[in-house]
Amino acid sequence: MTMLRKFIITLHFTALCCSADIKVNLCVLRCKDNHMREAL
Repeated sequence: MTMLRKFIITLHFTALCCSADIKVNLCVLRCKDNHMREAL
C-alpha cells in the first residue's frame, strides 16, 4: 500500500514537471518564431 502510494505521488509530480516543461518549451518556440519574423 505504501509503495503504491509513493509510486502514484512520484508519477503525479513527474507528470506536473513534464507538463510545465512542455509549456515552457512551447513559449520559447513561440518567442523564437516571433523574433525570426521580426528579423526578416
